[in-house]
Amino acid sequence: MSITFTATNAPEVEAPLTICMCAQDAPSFCAIVDGEVSVQECAEEVARHAWDACPRCKGTGMEEDYVPDPHELNVSYGADSILMRMLGIDPEPCGIIHHEELPRVIRTAMRALNSEKTRRPFILSSSDVTGGYARAISPGVDDDRLCRYAQRFLELAHYAQNLGESITWG
Repeated sequence: MSITFTATNAPEVEAPLTICMCAQDAPSFCAIVDGEVSVQECAEEVARHAWDACPRCKGTGMEEDYVPDPHELNVSYGADSILMRMLGIDPEPCGIIHHEELPRVIRTAMRALNSEKTRRPFILSSSDVTGGYARAISPGVDDDRLCRYAQRFLELAHYAQNLGESITWG
């Protein structure tokens, strides 16, 4: 389980095309992988060497490359409430940070990232959580992961602020 923070009304991110592994017999495969030639320049050659029944590219030899979404942050369950407290947000399962509140949250995040005393009280140790028929073992949240989440949240907050948008989570 996790919580996803998202900038509202953010534009879609267009994924670039890359060569599919089923077309690795194409003579220009290495040049494309090394970035010397674009996939579009070799589209016909790549399609000739592609596998017709490939589930990834549907026989075209080209597939969409993964691009991390700049307006989204997925935080693991357990770390979410720690991150929210660190940012001065009430830990709720869902909510919104309005555009007007973003400067305060950004300042709080920057203070938290630059202060050892701010982060350390929120670190969890390993624990077993039992309930009902399910049993989950939580490894805890280490300082480095929490810092990466806070840094990524800062990037998301700046992105939303520049667009004039808010941040929601749930």
